[in-house]
Amino acid sequence: MPTDKHWKDYVIPKELDVSAKLDVGEKSYFGVNQRARVERRSGPTAIADRVNEKLAGLSSEQRQRGLPNGDKYDAHAEIHGIQQVIEAGTGNGQHAKMVVNGERICTNCHTDIPAAAEKAGFASLTIFEKQSGKTFIWKPGMTELQEVKQ
Repeated sequence: MPTDKHWKDYVIPKELDVSAKLDVGEKSYFGVNQRARVERRSGPTAIADRVNEKLAGLSSEQRQRGLPNGDKYDAHAEIHGIQQVIEAGTGNGQHAKMVVNGERICTNCHTDIPAAAEKAGFASLTIFEKQSGKTFIWKPGMTELQEVKQ
């Protein structure tokens, strides 16, 4: 979402279940769950190929249900935020920080976030999951988020 307006101008409040605030350098990006987006556009995400590879390995019944994050239309809040960074081209070499609010990070996102962070060119990504109080990190080469043990 553009940062020239308040993020609430881009969401449907009663549908807002999950938000992801992503700070990259001096800029902030806001990802929200699918139903909460005022403008819900379709089109491949930067990790669409990866999601399609995962789909190919599933049973036909599982493929029919699909997986999130391969298309902008169904991307989860975390991927929605990182996709904005990719499109803006502001991630290269940056140490990014994200706060996820509303729900815990799902199983798909635990592996999709690293793929998207890699595509964004981040030097690192630190995520605070408000629901659980857990912190996760990602660094280049990692294929899954790693919990920071307190």
